[in-house]
Amino acid sequence: MGYSKQLLALTEATYIAGLRPIEWQSAIVILNAEQLDEHTLTDFDFNYSGGYPSLLVENAKATNGRSFGRFRCIDLSEVSEQGITFIKIACFYAHKMPLEDGKDTADVFWEKYYDKLRFSLYRVVQKILGKKGEGISLYTFRHQCIANLKAIRSPEELAVMVGHGNDITATEHYGKQRYA
Repeated sequence: MGYSKQLLALTEATYIAGLRPIEWQSAIVILNAEQLDEHTLTDFDFNYSGGYPSLLVENAKATNGRSFGRFRCIDLSEVSEQGITFIKIACFYAHKMPLEDGKDTADVFWEKYYDKLRFSLYRVVQKILGKKGEGISLYTFRHQCIANLKAIRSPEELAVMVGHGNDITATEHYGKQRYA
């Protein structure tokens, strides 16, 4: 089974939204306040004041205290329709794409699926860039998104958007635009 469509959706969506690759398995596109209320009433206490559509995400770093909370909601109201489509497709694949045996748990499914995507990206990068592409990974698209956002968001806004526990992480570790 080829993974080129899934790889394109995930890399483009990560470049737009800045999620950690593992966070895609929990991401949900929220279209309005009522839909957000459906999720927040049953799952967690959450206060969101941004626009819609938005992306509800479980922070991957919440368990070690390195984020502002267990969940975050990313305002996608300024993202193009094409960008929203990539995000919806990435969510679909991260949640629904069955593996060959159909018996895996969600975590095992994600590990196998992520490995297939990483290998597909490696092959594409090697074919196009050769040695120049060393170091490009699925995480590279998150780094590039954050580097791009630094020019238009305050450090505090950026930290909340990308799930950092403080505003220093993004400014010190994600500062260089390399591939845009």
